[in-house]
Amino acid sequence: MRIMLWAPCPWQPSGYSTYVRYLAPALAQTHDVSIFAFQGLTGRINWGDITVFGNPIPHSQYFVKETARRWKADLTIQIFDLWTVSGMLHRFLPPGLIVHTPIDSEPLAEWFKDTARQAVAVVPQSNFGKRVFEEGGIICEDTIYNGIDTSIFYPHDKKEARKSFGFPEDAFVVLMVGVNKGDRKNVPNQMEAFHEFRQKASDAILIDWTYPFFDNMNPEGMPLSDIWERIDGDKTKFMTPTLEDYYWGLEDEEMAKLYSAGDVLLECSLGEGFGRPIIEAMACGCPVIASDNSAMTELVKDRGWLVPCSRISHWQQFLAAKQCFPDTDAITEALMDCYTDTKKRSNYITKGLEFASELDYSKIIRRQWLPLIDKISTTGVIDFNE
Repeated sequence: MRIMLWAPCPWQPSGYSTYVRYLAPALAQTHDVSIFAFQGLTGRINWGDITVFGNPIPHSQYFVKETARRWKADLTIQIFDLWTVSGMLHRFLPPGLIVHTPIDSEPLAEWFKDTARQAVAVVPQSNFGKRVFEEGGIICEDTIYNGIDTSIFYPHDKKEARKSFGFPEDAFVVLMVGVNKGDRKNVPNQMEAFHEFRQKASDAILIDWTYPFFDNMNPEGMPLSDIWERIDGDKTKFMTPTLEDYYWGLEDEEMAKLYSAGDVLLECSLGEGFGRPIIEAMACGCPVIASDNSAMTELVKDRGWLVPCSRISHWQQFLAAKQCFPDTDAITEALMDCYTDTKKRSNYITKGLEFASELDYSKIIRRQWLPLIDKISTTGVIDFNE
Protein backbone atom coordinates (compact mmCIF):
# COMPACT_ATOMS: atom_id res chain seq x y z
CA MET A 1 0.00 0.00 0.00
CA ARG A 2 1.38 3.41 -1.00
CA ILE A 3 0.24 6.13 1.41
CA MET A 4 0.83 9.84 0.95
CA LEU A 5 0.32 12.22 3.86
CA TRP A 6 -1.06 15.61 2.81
CA ALA A 7 0.17 17.93 5.54
CA PRO A 8 2.62 20.69 6.48
CA CYS A 9 6.34 19.98 6.35
CA PRO A 10 7.14 17.60 9.24
CA TRP A 11 9.93 19.64 10.78
CA GLN A 12 8.10 22.95 11.12
CA PRO A 13 7.33 24.13 14.69
CA SER A 14 3.59 23.39 14.69
CA GLY A 15 1.17 20.82 16.05
CA TYR A 16 0.30 19.34 12.64
CA SER A 17 3.98 19.07 11.74
CA THR A 18 4.73 17.28 15.00
CA TYR A 19 1.88 14.86 14.33
CA VAL A 20 3.19 14.05 10.83
CA ARG A 21 6.77 13.81 12.07
CA TYR A 22 5.82 10.76 14.13
CA LEU A 23 2.93 9.34 12.13
CA ALA A 24 4.80 9.08 8.82
CA PRO A 25 7.79 6.99 10.04
CA ALA A 26 5.46 4.76 12.06
CA LEU A 27 3.31 4.01 8.98
CA ALA A 28 6.47 3.57 6.90
CA GLN A 29 7.37 0.48 8.92
CA THR A 30 4.63 -1.45 7.09
CA HIS A 31 3.76 0.66 4.01
CA ASP A 32 5.40 2.86 1.38
CA VAL A 33 4.94 6.43 2.63
CA SER A 34 5.51 9.88 1.15
CA ILE A 35 4.48 13.39 2.22
CA PHE A 36 3.05 16.25 0.15
CA ALA A 37 4.21 19.23 2.24
CA PHE A 38 1.95 22.08 1.11
CA GLN A 39 3.98 24.51 3.24
CA GLY A 40 7.52 24.58 4.55
CA LEU A 41 9.26 23.13 1.46
CA THR A 42 9.38 24.03 -2.22
CA GLY A 43 11.71 21.32 -3.53
CA ARG A 44 11.82 17.56 -3.03
CA ILE A 45 13.98 15.70 -0.54
CA ASN A 46 14.40 12.25 0.92
CA TRP A 47 13.73 12.14 4.65
CA GLY A 48 15.14 8.75 5.55
CA ASP A 49 13.13 6.30 3.44
CA ILE A 50 10.29 8.83 3.01
CA THR A 51 10.05 11.17 0.01
CA VAL A 52 8.85 14.65 0.94
CA PHE A 53 7.39 16.57 -1.99
CA GLY A 54 7.50 20.34 -1.63
CA ASN A 55 4.90 22.72 -3.02
CA PRO A 56 5.64 24.94 -6.05
CA ILE A 57 3.15 27.46 -4.63
CA PRO A 58 3.52 27.44 -0.80
CA HIS A 59 0.26 27.18 1.15
CA SER A 60 -1.78 26.35 -1.95
CA GLN A 61 -3.35 22.91 -2.41
CA TYR A 62 -3.53 22.74 -6.22
CA PHE A 63 -0.65 20.30 -6.68
CA VAL A 64 -1.72 17.54 -4.29
CA LYS A 65 -3.76 15.58 -6.85
CA GLU A 66 -1.00 15.55 -9.45
CA THR A 67 1.63 14.69 -6.84
CA ALA A 68 -0.47 11.73 -5.69
CA ARG A 69 -0.98 10.61 -9.29
CA ARG A 70 2.69 10.78 -10.22
CA TRP A 71 3.75 8.96 -7.05
CA LYS A 72 0.93 6.43 -7.64
CA ALA A 73 -0.50 6.81 -4.14
CA ASP A 74 -3.26 4.39 -3.17
CA LEU A 75 -4.35 6.51 -0.20
CA THR A 76 -3.81 10.15 0.74
CA ILE A 77 -4.32 11.03 4.40
CA GLN A 78 -5.16 14.73 4.85
CA ILE A 79 -3.93 16.27 8.13
CA PHE A 80 -4.68 19.99 8.48
CA ASP A 81 -7.66 22.36 8.60
CA LEU A 82 -9.86 21.27 5.72
CA TRP A 83 -11.28 24.78 5.21
CA THR A 84 -8.18 25.55 3.12
CA VAL A 85 -9.66 23.46 0.28
CA SER A 86 -12.72 25.64 -0.10
CA GLY A 87 -14.00 27.12 -3.33
CA MET A 88 -12.83 25.38 -6.51
CA LEU A 89 -10.31 23.16 -4.75
CA HIS A 90 -12.72 20.23 -4.58
CA ARG A 91 -11.65 19.64 -8.19
CA PHE A 92 -8.09 19.00 -7.07
CA LEU A 93 -8.71 16.40 -4.36
CA PRO A 94 -6.64 13.23 -4.77
CA PRO A 95 -8.38 9.86 -5.20
CA GLY A 96 -8.26 7.52 -2.19
CA LEU A 97 -8.62 10.49 0.17
CA ILE A 98 -8.87 9.94 3.92
CA VAL A 99 -10.13 13.12 5.60
CA HIS A 100 -8.48 13.43 9.02
CA THR A 101 -9.20 17.06 9.81
CA PRO A 102 -9.69 18.80 13.16
CA ILE A 103 -13.14 20.25 13.84
CA ASP A 104 -13.21 23.14 16.33
CA SER A 105 -16.61 24.72 15.53
CA GLU A 106 -20.09 23.81 14.39
CA PRO A 107 -22.07 23.29 12.19
CA LEU A 108 -20.23 22.13 9.05
CA ALA A 109 -20.23 24.42 6.03
CA GLU A 110 -21.86 22.96 2.91
CA TRP A 111 -18.64 22.91 0.88
CA PHE A 112 -16.98 21.17 3.85
CA LYS A 113 -19.58 18.42 3.54
CA ASP A 114 -19.04 18.23 -0.23
CA THR A 115 -15.32 17.67 0.30
CA ALA A 116 -15.87 15.04 2.99
CA ARG A 117 -18.30 13.13 0.76
CA GLN A 118 -15.52 12.64 -1.82
CA ALA A 119 -13.34 10.80 0.68
CA VAL A 120 -13.03 7.03 0.98
CA ALA A 121 -13.06 7.55 4.76
CA VAL A 122 -13.58 10.38 7.26
CA VAL A 123 -11.56 9.84 10.44
CA PRO A 124 -12.37 12.40 13.18
CA GLN A 125 -9.61 13.63 15.47
CA SER A 126 -12.05 13.91 18.39
CA ASN A 127 -15.46 12.63 19.46
CA PHE A 128 -16.65 16.23 19.25
CA GLY A 129 -15.58 16.29 15.60
CA LYS A 130 -17.30 12.96 14.99
CA ARG A 131 -20.57 14.35 16.36
CA VAL A 132 -20.34 17.48 14.20
CA PHE A 133 -19.57 15.42 11.09
CA GLU A 134 -22.45 13.04 11.72
CA GLU A 135 -24.90 15.87 12.43
CA GLY A 136 -23.90 17.14 8.99
CA GLY A 137 -24.82 13.80 7.46
CA ILE A 138 -21.25 12.53 7.07
CA ILE A 139 -20.55 8.88 7.90
CA CYS A 140 -17.38 8.56 9.98
CA GLU A 141 -14.93 5.95 11.11
CA ASP A 142 -14.01 5.71 14.79
CA THR A 143 -12.15 8.68 16.27
CA ILE A 144 -8.36 8.50 16.16
CA TYR A 145 -6.62 10.87 18.55
CA ASN A 146 -3.28 12.52 17.90
CA GLY A 147 -0.41 10.55 19.37
CA ILE A 148 2.70 11.48 21.31
CA ASP A 149 6.09 9.87 21.87
CA THR A 150 6.04 8.90 25.53
CA SER A 151 9.77 8.17 25.43
CA ILE A 152 10.21 11.96 25.03
CA PHE A 153 7.13 13.43 26.70
CA TYR A 154 7.38 12.31 30.32
CA PRO A 155 7.93 14.16 33.63
CA HIS A 156 11.41 15.64 33.80
CA ASP A 157 12.99 16.99 36.97
CA LYS A 158 11.13 20.24 37.67
CA LYS A 159 14.06 22.00 39.30
CA GLU A 160 16.42 21.25 36.43
CA ALA A 161 13.76 22.10 33.85
CA ARG A 162 13.18 25.53 35.40
CA LYS A 163 16.88 26.17 35.60
CA SER A 164 17.31 25.43 31.88
CA PHE A 165 14.69 28.06 30.99
CA GLY A 166 15.65 30.59 33.65
CA PHE A 167 12.33 30.29 35.51
CA PRO A 168 12.30 31.05 39.26
CA GLU A 169 12.61 27.79 41.19
CA ASP A 170 10.02 28.72 43.84
CA ALA A 171 7.38 30.35 41.56
CA PHE A 172 3.95 28.98 40.69
CA VAL A 173 4.40 28.65 36.93
CA VAL A 174 1.38 28.96 34.64
CA LEU A 175 2.11 27.96 31.05
CA MET A 176 0.41 28.88 27.81
CA VAL A 177 1.52 27.17 24.59
CA GLY A 178 0.04 28.07 21.22
CA VAL A 179 0.23 30.35 18.22
CA ASN A 180 -0.68 34.01 18.71
CA LYS A 181 -2.93 34.37 15.69
CA GLY A 182 -6.44 35.79 15.62
CA ASP A 183 -8.83 35.56 18.53
CA ARG A 184 -9.52 31.80 18.73
CA LYS A 185 -6.84 31.18 21.33
CA ASN A 186 -8.45 33.77 23.61
CA VAL A 187 -5.04 34.83 24.91
CA PRO A 188 -5.89 38.37 26.16
CA ASN A 189 -8.81 37.16 28.29
CA GLN A 190 -6.66 34.41 29.78
CA MET A 191 -4.03 37.03 30.57
CA GLU A 192 -6.68 39.10 32.34
CA ALA A 193 -7.79 36.04 34.33
CA PHE A 194 -4.20 35.36 35.36
CA HIS A 195 -3.72 39.00 36.36
CA GLU A 196 -6.73 38.75 38.70
CA PHE A 197 -5.41 35.47 40.07
CA ARG A 198 -2.04 37.09 40.83
CA GLN A 199 -3.69 39.51 43.26
CA LYS A 200 -3.94 36.54 45.67
CA ALA A 201 -1.01 34.48 44.39
CA SER A 202 1.96 36.83 44.39
CA ASP A 203 4.44 34.07 43.56
CA ALA A 204 2.69 33.20 40.27
CA ILE A 205 4.24 33.92 36.87
CA LEU A 206 2.80 33.47 33.38
CA ILE A 207 4.96 31.94 30.65
CA ASP A 208 3.42 32.29 27.19
CA TRP A 209 5.47 30.35 24.64
CA THR A 210 4.44 32.29 21.57
CA TYR A 211 5.43 35.27 19.47
CA PRO A 212 3.80 38.13 21.45
CA PHE A 213 3.73 40.93 18.89
CA PHE A 214 1.37 42.30 16.26
CA ASP A 215 3.71 43.31 13.43
CA ASN A 216 4.70 42.56 9.84
CA MET A 217 5.88 39.09 10.81
CA ASN A 218 2.65 38.37 12.66
CA PRO A 219 -0.08 40.46 10.99
CA GLU A 220 -2.90 38.44 12.63
CA GLY A 221 -1.35 38.47 16.09
CA MET A 222 -2.38 40.19 19.30
CA PRO A 223 -0.03 42.80 20.85
CA LEU A 224 0.30 40.75 24.04
CA SER A 225 3.01 42.84 25.69
CA ASP A 226 0.92 45.99 25.18
CA ILE A 227 -2.18 44.26 26.55
CA TRP A 228 -0.27 43.14 29.65
CA GLU A 229 0.89 46.71 30.22
CA ARG A 230 -2.62 48.12 29.78
CA ILE A 231 -4.06 45.84 32.46
CA ASP A 232 -1.25 47.02 34.76
CA GLY A 233 0.49 43.67 34.79
CA ASP A 234 3.86 43.33 36.52
CA LYS A 235 6.39 43.08 33.67
CA THR A 236 8.50 40.63 35.65
CA LYS A 237 5.59 38.18 35.94
CA PHE A 238 4.85 37.77 32.22
CA MET A 239 7.52 36.02 30.17
CA THR A 240 7.68 35.20 26.46
CA PRO A 241 10.49 33.69 24.39
CA THR A 242 12.92 35.81 22.43
CA LEU A 243 12.22 36.25 18.72
CA GLU A 244 15.13 33.93 17.92
CA ASP A 245 14.04 31.24 20.37
CA TYR A 246 10.46 31.24 19.13
CA TYR A 247 11.19 31.13 15.41
CA TRP A 248 14.02 28.64 15.81
CA GLY A 249 11.62 26.50 17.80
CA LEU A 250 12.14 23.98 20.58
CA GLU A 251 13.05 20.38 19.93
CA ASP A 252 10.53 17.90 21.35
CA GLU A 253 12.89 17.09 24.21
CA GLU A 254 13.02 20.79 25.11
CA MET A 255 9.22 21.09 24.88
CA ALA A 256 8.93 18.20 27.34
CA LYS A 257 11.15 20.10 29.75
CA LEU A 258 9.06 23.25 29.28
CA TYR A 259 5.89 21.39 30.26
CA SER A 260 7.72 19.75 33.16
CA ALA A 261 8.72 23.21 34.43
CA GLY A 262 5.07 24.27 34.74
CA ASP A 263 2.58 23.86 37.55
CA VAL A 264 -0.41 24.10 35.21
CA LEU A 265 -1.15 24.58 31.50
CA LEU A 266 -3.78 27.18 30.62
CA GLU A 267 -5.65 26.21 27.43
CA CYS A 268 -8.92 28.17 27.51
CA SER A 269 -9.54 28.89 23.84
CA LEU A 270 -12.79 29.36 21.92
CA GLY A 271 -12.45 25.91 20.38
CA GLU A 272 -9.90 23.20 19.59
CA GLY A 273 -9.94 20.52 16.91
CA PHE A 274 -7.79 18.45 19.24
CA GLY A 275 -5.40 20.37 21.48
CA ARG A 276 -1.98 18.72 21.30
CA PRO A 277 -0.45 20.81 24.13
CA ILE A 278 -3.06 19.28 26.47
CA ILE A 279 -1.84 15.71 26.09
CA GLU A 280 1.81 16.74 25.88
CA ALA A 281 1.48 18.62 29.17
CA MET A 282 -0.37 15.72 30.83
CA ALA A 283 2.34 13.31 29.71
CA CYS A 284 4.92 15.55 31.43
CA GLY A 285 3.02 15.73 34.71
CA CYS A 286 1.57 19.21 34.15
CA PRO A 287 -2.20 19.38 34.82
CA VAL A 288 -4.48 21.38 32.55
CA ILE A 289 -7.14 24.10 32.78
CA ALA A 290 -9.19 24.15 29.58
CA SER A 291 -12.48 25.38 28.15
CA ASP A 292 -15.47 23.08 28.47
CA ASN A 293 -16.03 23.04 24.73
CA SER A 294 -15.05 21.19 21.52
CA ALA A 295 -12.37 18.48 21.84
CA MET A 296 -11.04 19.92 25.10
CA THR A 297 -13.99 18.57 27.08
CA GLU A 298 -13.27 14.91 26.32
CA LEU A 299 -9.51 15.29 26.82
CA VAL A 300 -9.67 17.09 30.17
CA LYS A 301 -12.88 15.83 31.81
CA ASP A 302 -12.17 14.22 35.22
CA ARG A 303 -8.42 14.73 34.79
CA GLY A 304 -8.20 18.55 34.89
CA TRP A 305 -10.21 21.76 35.30
CA LEU A 306 -12.90 22.54 32.71
CA VAL A 307 -14.03 26.15 32.55
CA PRO A 308 -17.72 26.75 31.70
CA CYS A 309 -18.49 28.73 28.58
CA SER A 310 -20.98 31.52 28.03
CA ARG A 311 -23.98 31.12 25.75
CA ILE A 312 -22.72 33.98 23.59
CA SER A 313 -21.51 32.48 20.34
CA HIS A 314 -18.44 33.56 18.41
CA TRP A 315 -19.28 33.15 14.72
CA GLN A 316 -16.33 32.60 12.43
CA GLN A 317 -16.45 34.77 9.35
CA PHE A 318 -15.08 32.19 6.92
CA LEU A 319 -16.80 29.02 8.10
CA ALA A 320 -20.09 30.54 9.26
CA ALA A 321 -19.69 28.22 12.24
CA LYS A 322 -19.75 29.04 15.92
CA GLN A 323 -17.48 28.64 18.91
CA CYS A 324 -17.98 29.86 22.47
CA PHE A 325 -16.20 32.04 25.02
CA PRO A 326 -14.94 30.54 28.28
CA ASP A 327 -15.91 32.62 31.30
CA THR A 328 -12.95 34.80 32.33
CA ASP A 329 -13.89 34.86 36.03
CA ALA A 330 -14.18 31.07 35.97
CA ILE A 331 -10.63 30.83 34.58
CA THR A 332 -9.43 32.86 37.57
CA GLU A 333 -11.33 30.55 39.93
CA ALA A 334 -9.81 27.46 38.30
CA LEU A 335 -6.32 28.92 38.67
CA MET A 336 -6.97 29.59 42.35
CA ASP A 337 -8.32 26.07 42.90
CA CYS A 338 -5.25 24.61 41.22
CA TYR A 339 -3.03 26.84 43.35
CA THR A 340 -4.63 26.01 46.70
CA ASP A 341 -5.89 22.44 46.36
CA THR A 342 -2.65 20.51 46.08
CA LYS A 343 -4.43 17.17 46.62
CA LYS A 344 -6.70 17.75 43.63
CA ARG A 345 -3.76 18.90 41.55
CA SER A 346 -1.83 15.75 42.42
CA ASN A 347 -4.85 13.61 41.53
CA TYR A 348 -5.21 15.30 38.15
CA ILE A 349 -1.50 14.82 37.46
CA THR A 350 -1.87 11.07 38.07
CA LYS A 351 -4.98 10.76 35.90
CA GLY A 352 -3.40 12.84 33.14
CA LEU A 353 -0.32 10.64 33.09
CA GLU A 354 -2.48 7.52 32.85
CA PHE A 355 -4.50 8.97 29.96
CA ALA A 356 -1.48 10.22 28.03
CA SER A 357 0.31 6.87 28.32
CA GLU A 358 -2.43 5.31 26.15
CA LEU A 359 -1.83 7.88 23.41
CA ASP A 360 1.66 6.74 22.48
CA TYR A 361 2.11 6.65 18.70
CA SER A 362 3.01 2.98 18.62
CA LYS A 363 -0.25 2.03 20.33
CA ILE A 364 -2.43 4.25 18.14
CA ILE A 365 -0.79 3.00 14.92
CA ARG A 366 -1.10 -0.65 15.92
CA ARG A 367 -4.60 -0.49 17.38
CA GLN A 368 -6.30 1.93 14.97
CA TRP A 369 -4.46 3.15 11.89
CA LEU A 370 -3.19 -0.18 10.56
CA PRO A 371 -6.55 -1.99 10.96
CA LEU A 372 -8.32 0.97 9.31
CA ILE A 373 -5.94 0.98 6.33
CA ASP A 374 -6.40 -2.78 5.93
CA LYS A 375 -10.16 -2.30 6.03
CA ILE A 376 -10.09 0.42 3.37
CA SER A 377 -7.75 -1.59 1.12
CA THR A 378 -10.26 -4.43 0.95
CA THR A 379 -13.15 -2.15 -0.10
CA GLY A 380 -11.51 -1.04 -3.34
CA VAL A 381 -9.26 2.02 -3.66
CA ILE A 382 -8.57 3.80 -6.93
CA ASP A 383 -5.45 2.38 -8.61
CA PHE A 384 -3.45 4.88 -10.67
CA ASN A 385 -1.98 1.98 -12.64
CA GLU A 386 -5.38 1.10 -14.15
